[in-house]
Amino acid sequence: MTLDVRAIVPDRGLDIAFTVGDGETVALMGPNGAGKSTVLSIIAGLIRPTSSHVHIDDRNLDREPPHRRGVALLSQDPLLFPHLSAADNVAFAPRAAGNRRRTARRIGADHLDRLGMSAYASRRPRELSGGQAQRVAIARALAADPRVVLLDEPFAAIDAESRPHLRHDLRKVLAGRTAIVVTHDVLDALALATRVIVLEAGRIVEDGPTAEVLGRPRSAFAAGLAGFNIVPGTWTGTSVATAAGELYGTPTEDLTPDSPAVVLTRPGAVSVFLEPAHGSMRNHLTGPIRVLEPLGDRVRVRIDASGIPYAADITPAAAAELALRVGAVVTLSVKATETMVLAEATPRASAPTTGL
Repeated sequence: MTLDVRAIVPDRGLDIAFTVGDGETVALMGPNGAGKSTVLSIIAGLIRPTSSHVHIDDRNLDREPPHRRGVALLSQDPLLFPHLSAADNVAFAPRAAGNRRRTARRIGADHLDRLGMSAYASRRPRELSGGQAQRVAIARALAADPRVVLLDEPFAAIDAESRPHLRHDLRKVLAGRTAIVVTHDVLDALALATRVIVLEAGRIVEDGPTAEVLGRPRSAFAAGLAGFNIVPGTWTGTSVATAAGELYGTPTEDLTPDSPAVVLTRPGAVSVFLEPAHGSMRNHLTGPIRVLEPLGDRVRVRIDASGIPYAADITPAAAAELALRVGAVVTLSVKATETMVLAEATPRASAPTTGL
Protein backbone atom coordinates (compact mmCIF):
# COMPACT_ATOMS: atom_id res chain seq x y z
CA MET A 1 0.00 0.00 0.00
CA THR A 2 1.25 3.48 -0.89
CA LEU A 3 0.00 6.84 0.40
CA ASP A 4 0.57 9.62 -2.10
CA VAL A 5 -0.05 13.22 -1.03
CA ARG A 6 0.07 16.49 -2.96
CA ALA A 7 -1.40 19.65 -1.53
CA ILE A 8 -1.36 23.35 -2.30
CA VAL A 9 -3.12 25.70 0.11
CA PRO A 10 -2.23 29.26 -0.93
CA ASP A 11 -3.82 31.02 2.04
CA ARG A 12 -1.72 28.87 4.40
CA GLY A 13 1.43 28.99 2.26
CA LEU A 14 1.46 25.20 1.90
CA ASP A 15 2.88 23.49 -1.18
CA ILE A 16 4.05 19.92 -0.61
CA ALA A 17 4.25 16.49 -2.23
CA PHE A 18 5.43 13.22 -0.71
CA THR A 19 4.78 9.48 -0.68
CA VAL A 20 4.69 7.09 2.28
CA GLY A 21 5.42 3.46 1.58
CA ASP A 22 3.64 0.38 2.87
CA GLY A 23 4.33 -0.15 6.57
CA GLU A 24 6.50 2.97 6.80
CA THR A 25 6.33 5.36 9.75
CA VAL A 26 7.29 8.94 8.87
CA ALA A 27 7.99 11.70 11.40
CA LEU A 28 6.71 15.04 10.13
CA MET A 29 8.67 17.78 11.86
CA GLY A 30 9.11 21.52 11.64
CA PRO A 31 8.62 24.79 13.55
CA ASN A 32 5.21 25.96 14.70
CA GLY A 33 3.15 27.21 11.77
CA ALA A 34 5.09 25.18 9.20
CA GLY A 35 1.94 23.33 8.07
CA LYS A 36 2.30 19.95 9.77
CA SER A 37 -1.20 19.72 11.24
CA THR A 38 -2.66 21.09 8.01
CA VAL A 39 -1.08 18.19 6.12
CA LEU A 40 -2.67 15.67 8.48
CA SER A 41 -6.05 17.41 8.19
CA ILE A 42 -5.86 17.22 4.39
CA ILE A 43 -5.07 13.48 4.47
CA ALA A 44 -7.88 12.88 6.97
CA GLY A 45 -10.35 14.85 4.84
CA LEU A 46 -10.94 17.64 7.38
CA ILE A 47 -9.55 20.22 4.94
CA ARG A 48 -10.26 20.04 1.20
CA PRO A 49 -8.04 22.43 -0.73
CA THR A 50 -8.85 22.97 -4.40
CA SER A 51 -5.37 21.97 -5.59
CA SER A 52 -4.54 18.66 -3.98
CA HIS A 53 -4.87 14.93 -4.13
CA VAL A 54 -4.61 12.13 -1.62
CA HIS A 55 -4.29 8.59 -3.00
CA ILE A 56 -4.02 5.24 -1.27
CA ASP A 57 -2.72 3.03 -4.05
CA ASP A 58 -5.07 3.73 -6.97
CA ARG A 59 -7.92 4.96 -4.78
CA ASN A 60 -8.52 8.71 -4.92
CA LEU A 61 -9.69 9.97 -1.53
CA ASP A 62 -10.26 13.57 -2.54
CA ARG A 63 -14.05 13.28 -2.63
CA GLU A 64 -14.34 10.71 0.13
CA PRO A 65 -15.73 11.86 3.52
CA PRO A 66 -13.40 11.40 6.49
CA HIS A 67 -15.17 8.30 7.84
CA ARG A 68 -14.75 6.42 4.54
CA ARG A 69 -11.08 7.13 3.94
CA GLY A 70 -9.60 4.34 6.04
CA VAL A 71 -7.54 6.96 7.86
CA ALA A 72 -7.35 7.33 11.66
CA LEU A 73 -6.32 10.72 13.10
CA LEU A 74 -5.23 10.88 16.73
CA SER A 75 -4.59 14.28 18.31
CA GLN A 76 -2.80 15.16 21.55
CA ASP A 77 -6.21 15.27 23.25
CA PRO A 78 -7.57 11.69 23.57
CA LEU A 79 -11.16 12.91 22.93
CA LEU A 80 -12.66 9.83 24.60
CA PHE A 81 -16.41 9.61 25.10
CA PRO A 82 -16.77 10.58 28.77
CA HIS A 83 -19.92 8.46 29.35
CA LEU A 84 -18.34 5.24 28.02
CA SER A 85 -15.88 2.88 29.66
CA ALA A 86 -12.45 2.31 28.13
CA ALA A 87 -13.71 -0.97 26.65
CA ASP A 88 -16.76 0.67 25.09
CA ASN A 89 -14.69 3.58 23.76
CA VAL A 90 -12.41 1.18 21.90
CA ALA A 91 -15.27 -1.07 20.75
CA PHE A 92 -17.02 1.97 19.29
CA ALA A 93 -14.65 2.05 16.30
CA PRO A 94 -15.22 -1.51 15.00
CA ARG A 95 -18.92 -1.24 15.89
CA ALA A 96 -19.21 1.92 13.75
CA ALA A 97 -17.51 0.00 10.94
CA GLY A 98 -20.40 -2.50 10.91
CA ASN A 99 -19.17 -5.27 13.20
CA ARG A 100 -21.59 -7.02 15.53
CA ARG A 101 -21.47 -5.94 19.17
CA ARG A 102 -19.75 -9.13 20.38
CA THR A 103 -17.16 -8.95 17.59
CA ALA A 104 -16.55 -5.27 18.26
CA ARG A 105 -15.97 -5.88 21.96
CA ARG A 106 -13.56 -8.73 21.20
CA ILE A 107 -11.59 -6.54 18.78
CA GLY A 108 -11.55 -3.74 21.34
CA ALA A 109 -10.39 -6.06 24.12
CA ASP A 110 -7.52 -7.32 21.93
CA HIS A 111 -6.29 -3.77 21.29
CA LEU A 112 -6.59 -2.78 24.94
CA ASP A 113 -4.53 -5.85 25.85
CA ARG A 114 -1.82 -4.97 23.32
CA LEU A 115 -1.46 -1.60 25.03
CA GLY A 116 -1.48 -3.01 28.54
CA MET A 117 -4.89 -1.56 29.40
CA SER A 118 -7.00 -4.66 30.02
CA ALA A 119 -7.11 -4.00 33.76
CA TYR A 120 -8.64 -0.58 33.11
CA ALA A 121 -11.32 -1.71 30.64
CA SER A 122 -14.23 -0.83 32.92
CA ARG A 123 -12.99 2.62 33.88
CA ARG A 124 -14.43 5.86 32.55
CA PRO A 125 -12.06 8.47 31.06
CA ARG A 126 -12.20 10.61 34.22
CA GLU A 127 -10.77 7.64 36.16
CA LEU A 128 -7.72 7.34 33.88
CA SER A 129 -4.41 9.18 33.97
CA GLY A 130 -3.30 11.16 30.94
CA GLY A 131 -1.06 8.35 29.72
CA GLN A 132 -3.77 5.74 30.25
CA ALA A 133 -6.34 7.83 28.38
CA GLN A 134 -3.94 8.23 25.47
CA ARG A 135 -3.39 4.46 25.35
CA VAL A 136 -7.15 3.96 25.13
CA ALA A 137 -7.34 6.56 22.35
CA ILE A 138 -4.57 4.77 20.43
CA ALA A 139 -6.38 1.43 20.90
CA ARG A 140 -9.61 2.98 19.60
CA ALA A 141 -7.85 4.40 16.53
CA LEU A 142 -6.24 1.04 15.71
CA ALA A 143 -9.43 -0.94 16.41
CA ALA A 144 -10.95 0.67 13.32
CA ASP A 145 -8.25 -1.17 11.30
CA PRO A 146 -7.22 1.97 9.38
CA ARG A 147 -4.99 1.75 6.35
CA VAL A 148 -3.17 4.92 7.48
CA VAL A 149 -2.59 6.15 11.04
CA LEU A 150 -2.00 9.88 11.66
CA LEU A 151 -0.75 11.05 15.05
CA ASP A 152 -0.58 14.78 15.84
CA GLU A 153 1.78 15.37 18.80
CA PRO A 154 0.56 12.21 20.55
CA PHE A 155 2.70 12.77 23.67
CA ALA A 156 2.31 16.54 24.07
CA ALA A 157 -0.19 16.24 26.93
CA ILE A 158 1.61 13.33 28.61
CA ASP A 159 3.94 13.81 31.60
CA ALA A 160 7.64 13.22 30.98
CA GLU A 161 7.73 10.09 33.17
CA SER A 162 5.02 8.34 31.13
CA ARG A 163 6.36 9.22 27.68
CA PRO A 164 9.10 6.54 27.37
CA HIS A 165 6.64 3.75 28.23
CA LEU A 166 3.95 5.04 25.87
CA ARG A 167 6.54 5.58 23.16
CA HIS A 168 7.65 1.96 23.55
CA ASP A 169 4.08 0.69 23.32
CA LEU A 170 3.30 2.85 20.30
CA ARG A 171 6.39 1.58 18.52
CA LYS A 172 5.11 -1.99 18.93
CA VAL A 173 1.58 -1.32 17.71
CA LEU A 174 2.71 0.76 14.73
CA ALA A 175 5.07 -1.94 13.48
CA GLY A 176 4.03 -2.83 9.93
CA ARG A 177 1.47 -0.01 9.72
CA THR A 178 1.62 3.02 7.46
CA ALA A 179 1.78 6.03 9.74
CA ILE A 180 2.69 9.72 9.97
CA VAL A 181 3.66 11.18 13.34
CA VAL A 182 3.80 14.95 13.83
CA THR A 183 6.25 15.73 16.63
CA HIS A 184 8.77 18.27 17.94
CA ASP A 185 10.60 15.63 19.98
CA VAL A 186 13.73 14.08 18.52
CA LEU A 187 13.20 11.00 20.73
CA ASP A 188 9.83 10.38 19.06
CA ALA A 189 11.47 10.47 15.64
CA LEU A 190 14.31 8.17 16.69
CA ALA A 191 12.01 5.67 18.43
CA LEU A 192 9.09 5.57 16.00
CA ALA A 193 10.14 6.69 12.53
CA THR A 194 12.37 5.24 9.85
CA ARG A 195 12.12 8.48 7.88
CA VAL A 196 11.88 12.20 8.68
CA ILE A 197 10.27 14.95 6.61
CA VAL A 198 11.04 18.51 7.73
CA LEU A 199 8.64 21.33 6.81
CA GLU A 200 9.52 25.00 6.95
CA ALA A 201 7.08 27.72 5.88
CA GLY A 202 4.87 25.20 4.10
CA ARG A 203 7.66 23.59 2.05
CA ILE A 204 9.59 20.36 2.45
CA VAL A 205 13.22 21.22 3.14
CA GLU A 206 14.51 17.79 4.21
CA ASP A 207 13.31 14.25 3.53
CA GLY A 208 15.32 11.15 4.28
CA PRO A 209 16.15 8.31 6.67
CA THR A 210 15.89 9.37 10.31
CA ALA A 211 19.56 8.74 11.06
CA GLU A 212 20.66 10.79 8.05
CA VAL A 213 18.39 13.80 8.63
CA LEU A 214 19.19 14.00 12.35
CA GLY A 215 22.85 13.02 11.93
CA ARG A 216 23.59 15.38 9.03
CA PRO A 217 20.90 18.10 9.14
CA ARG A 218 20.81 20.72 6.41
CA SER A 219 18.12 23.05 7.76
CA ALA A 220 18.16 25.32 10.80
CA PHE A 221 15.22 23.55 12.43
CA ALA A 222 16.62 20.03 12.03
CA ALA A 223 20.06 21.17 13.20
CA GLY A 224 18.61 22.71 16.35
CA LEU A 225 16.54 19.60 16.96
CA ALA A 226 19.56 17.33 16.57
CA GLY A 227 21.76 19.56 18.75
CA PHE A 228 24.06 21.01 16.06
CA ASN A 229 25.37 24.50 15.49
CA ILE A 230 24.55 25.44 11.90
CA VAL A 231 26.01 28.36 9.98
CA PRO A 232 24.79 29.04 6.42
CA GLY A 233 27.04 30.39 3.74
CA THR A 234 28.52 29.85 0.29
CA TRP A 235 31.04 27.18 -0.65
CA THR A 236 34.14 28.79 -2.15
CA GLY A 237 35.86 25.57 -3.16
CA THR A 238 38.03 25.42 -0.03
CA SER A 239 35.90 27.01 2.70
CA VAL A 240 32.48 28.44 3.45
CA ALA A 241 32.02 32.21 3.30
CA THR A 242 29.56 33.21 6.06
CA ALA A 243 28.34 36.35 7.81
CA ALA A 244 30.57 35.33 10.74
CA GLY A 245 33.68 34.96 8.57
CA GLU A 246 35.37 32.24 6.55
CA LEU A 247 34.87 28.77 8.05
CA TYR A 248 36.64 25.53 7.21
CA GLY A 249 35.46 21.97 7.48
CA THR A 250 35.26 18.57 5.87
CA PRO A 251 32.77 18.38 2.97
CA THR A 252 30.73 15.21 3.26
CA GLU A 253 29.64 15.37 -0.39
CA ASP A 254 30.59 17.00 -3.67
CA LEU A 255 29.92 20.74 -3.59
CA THR A 256 29.92 23.20 -6.46
CA PRO A 257 31.75 26.50 -5.92
CA ASP A 258 29.35 29.40 -5.18
CA SER A 259 26.60 26.96 -4.10
CA PRO A 260 24.72 27.36 -0.78
CA ALA A 261 26.29 25.33 2.02
CA VAL A 262 26.01 24.89 5.77
CA VAL A 263 28.69 24.39 8.41
CA LEU A 264 27.79 21.92 11.20
CA THR A 265 29.47 21.45 14.58
CA ARG A 266 28.51 19.85 17.88
CA PRO A 267 28.50 22.36 20.78
CA GLY A 268 30.46 19.81 22.83
CA ALA A 269 33.38 20.14 20.41
CA VAL A 270 33.55 23.94 20.80
CA SER A 271 35.90 25.73 23.21
CA VAL A 272 35.47 29.18 24.80
CA PHE A 273 38.22 31.84 24.93
CA LEU A 274 38.22 35.31 26.48
CA GLU A 275 40.63 36.62 23.86
CA PRO A 276 40.50 36.09 20.08
CA ALA A 277 41.91 32.64 19.39
CA HIS A 278 44.44 31.77 16.73
CA GLY A 279 45.23 28.68 14.71
CA SER A 280 44.85 27.91 11.01
CA MET A 281 43.18 24.56 11.69
CA ARG A 282 40.39 26.02 13.83
CA ASN A 283 37.26 28.04 13.16
CA HIS A 284 36.68 31.09 15.34
CA LEU A 285 33.43 32.95 15.94
CA THR A 286 33.34 36.00 18.19
CA GLY A 287 30.43 37.79 19.79
CA PRO A 288 28.62 38.70 23.01
CA ILE A 289 27.20 35.98 25.24
CA ARG A 290 23.41 35.93 24.93
CA VAL A 291 22.64 32.83 27.00
CA LEU A 292 24.30 31.03 29.92
CA GLU A 293 22.33 28.03 31.14
CA PRO A 294 22.90 24.67 32.80
CA LEU A 295 22.50 21.71 30.48
CA GLY A 296 22.89 18.44 32.37
CA ASP A 297 26.50 18.30 33.54
CA ARG A 298 27.53 21.11 31.18
CA VAL A 299 26.95 24.83 30.79
CA ARG A 300 25.56 26.05 27.46
CA VAL A 301 27.27 29.24 26.26
CA ARG A 302 25.42 30.82 23.35
CA ILE A 303 26.77 33.85 21.53
CA ASP A 304 25.59 36.09 18.71
CA ALA A 305 28.29 35.99 16.02
CA SER A 306 27.32 38.69 13.52
CA GLY A 307 23.67 37.74 13.83
CA ILE A 308 24.32 33.99 13.87
CA PRO A 309 23.57 32.05 17.10
CA TYR A 310 26.43 29.73 18.02
CA ALA A 311 26.90 27.58 21.13
CA ALA A 312 29.51 25.77 23.18
CA ASP A 313 28.93 23.23 25.94
CA ILE A 314 31.63 23.45 28.63
CA THR A 315 32.05 22.21 32.19
CA PRO A 316 30.81 24.32 35.12
CA ALA A 317 34.42 24.49 36.34
CA ALA A 318 35.56 26.00 33.02
CA ALA A 319 32.69 28.50 33.08
CA ALA A 320 33.63 29.55 36.62
CA GLU A 321 37.34 29.84 35.79
CA LEU A 322 36.53 32.09 32.81
CA ALA A 323 34.08 34.13 34.97
CA LEU A 324 31.60 34.13 32.09
CA ARG A 325 28.65 36.51 32.17
CA VAL A 326 25.89 37.49 29.78
CA GLY A 327 27.04 40.36 27.59
CA ALA A 328 30.74 39.54 27.73
CA VAL A 329 32.43 39.18 24.34
CA VAL A 330 34.10 35.80 23.86
CA THR A 331 35.45 33.69 21.05
CA LEU A 332 34.13 30.21 20.36
CA SER A 333 36.65 27.98 18.64
CA VAL A 334 36.38 24.53 17.07
CA LYS A 335 38.77 22.36 15.09
CA ALA A 336 38.15 22.21 11.34
CA THR A 337 38.34 18.43 11.64
CA GLU A 338 35.30 18.56 13.99
CA THR A 339 33.30 20.52 11.40
CA MET A 340 31.08 19.15 8.63
CA VAL A 341 30.16 20.99 5.45
CA LEU A 342 27.00 20.02 3.53
CA ALA A 343 24.82 21.45 0.81
CA GLU A 344 22.14 23.69 2.31
CA ALA A 345 18.55 22.44 2.33
CA THR A 346 16.38 24.09 -0.30
CA PRO A 347 12.56 24.22 -0.13
CA ARG A 348 10.89 21.68 -2.38
CA ALA A 349 7.46 22.50 -3.76
CA SER A 350 4.96 19.96 -5.07
CA ALA A 351 4.88 18.81 -8.66
CA PRO A 352 3.04 21.03 -11.17
CA THR A 353 -0.64 21.26 -10.36
CA THR A 354 -1.80 19.98 -13.76
CA GLY A 355 -4.22 17.10 -13.19
CA LEU A 356 -4.75 17.75 -9.50
